[in-house]
Amino acid sequence: MTMAPHSTDESLVRGVFKELRRCCDHIKSLELPHAPCDYLSMGMSNDFEWAILEGATHLRIGSTLVNPER
Repeated sequence: MTMAPHSTDESLVRGVFKELRRCCDHIKSLELPHAPCDYLSMGMSNDFEWAILEGATHLRIGSTLVNPER
């Protein structure tokens, strides 16, 4: 799980997500039974689209759900 900086800079935010994906892929390649790394939790209401593009399987979009005026 990661949270990117709260920023509108797409390359900065996606870079954080890319790095987590890279780490996850590396750990997955080790085939550790106690750390399968099947999920990537990244992305919040302000950047979830970019997180999905970088491979997110779980999102945290709370403020979009509870504050529709945002």
